[in-house]
Amino acid sequence: MRSVVRHFVPIALVLPAAIAQASLPRAGGAQQVTDSAGARIIAYGAKDRAKARWTVEPRPLFKVGGAEGTGPTELAQVLGVARVADGRVVIANGGSTDLRVFSPAGAFVRSIGRKGLGPGEFDGIILMHRSADTLVVHDRQSRLQIYTPDGTLLRSYTRPTFGARGVSSWPGMLSDGSGVVQGMEPLTDTTSDHVTAMAALGIRALNSNEATAFTQIPVFERVRRGGQSVALFLGAVSRTAVMGERVCSGYAIRWEVNCFDRHGKLSSRTRRDVDPGRVTSADQEEFKRGYIVANKAQPPEQVKRWTQVVQFADKRSAFGRFVPSPTGELWVGPFVVLESFVPGRRGTVIPEKPTTWSVLAKDGTWAADVELPARFSLLDAGRDYVAGVELDADDVETVVVYRLRR
Repeated sequence: MRSVVRHFVPIALVLPAAIAQASLPRAGGAQQVTDSAGARIIAYGAKDRAKARWTVEPRPLFKVGGAEGTGPTELAQVLGVARVADGRVVIANGGSTDLRVFSPAGAFVRSIGRKGLGPGEFDGIILMHRSADTLVVHDRQSRLQIYTPDGTLLRSYTRPTFGARGVSSWPGMLSDGSGVVQGMEPLTDTTSDHVTAMAALGIRALNSNEATAFTQIPVFERVRRGGQSVALFLGAVSRTAVMGERVCSGYAIRWEVNCFDRHGKLSSRTRRDVDPGRVTSADQEEFKRGYIVANKAQPPEQVKRWTQVVQFADKRSAFGRFVPSPTGELWVGPFVVLESFVPGRRGTVIPEKPTTWSVLAKDGTWAADVELPARFSLLDAGRDYVAGVELDADDVETVVVYRLRR
């Protein structure tokens, strides 16, 4: 595969030099241009709004788990939910290290996988998502395992080689079966007071163990304190999602999403004029409480010492998680404090308040906004549904599917 390296460039630097056609007005107030390399550049002003507002019906179509869950319906550390074409729902349950399949009516069908290092086994599930109607599972050994919804193991990828980079994640799988890999670049600047940690995105072809880089992305900020380089929390982090033929990534220092085709060529860049706001003292205290809860098994003095020295960014992330849809759309969530990286935490963060997600169409335009219920965290979204985890009245995880009205 041909290696194409493309760096993320702020839109302000691209527009004046690379416009190949005049700006055209778009629905919702957007301006769209095509640059000299053929990428679609779409910009939204601070007062622009989405083309539509979709709604979620309050009564669930599907509900499993909660305080009354027993056996296979007892859930802990849900790390992925997928609603497949026939309406069955697959849940990645981190507490038991398996996938659980349920009928559309919520009846338990079967379990897939178990803890272990062999084919069809997981050394701790990191996440599960789907590519079309296959299930993609990433574990702590940087392995990727691909299943059909009935539990048949199609392929098992070992940890790929990626030059001198460490493999930190598998954001997803393209429609041709090749995997998208993210690997941290070696840290070369060890003296500056402020450094942006970088990673490469690469594609591992179906019959190869070598990943080929197609772009570099910033990942998070580091500062020097007391002679040591430490990460800044609650600030900009990178997000990546894979949808069929596309890989979309963004670094939340600004609201900007860059999408690449399966060959690594930039196809669209969407930017919104959003002020992310400053990290507040309340944000910092919420983060510290989350860290204490996630590390309650650690020595208390060690946990307390970390909360006293942790460093925070000045500005919040401009957006939160990405959730890819089988429709080819990308759902972009808002900033949520505990959805930032919290050392020691596993499982899904459940926002206490309703959250508004923005949906980008295949062409990069801002198709809709959707308000999701309080105490619900989105993990899968289709043409007519949203699926995820919510907390019941007893703060126990429940997997639910709601009908989506466009």
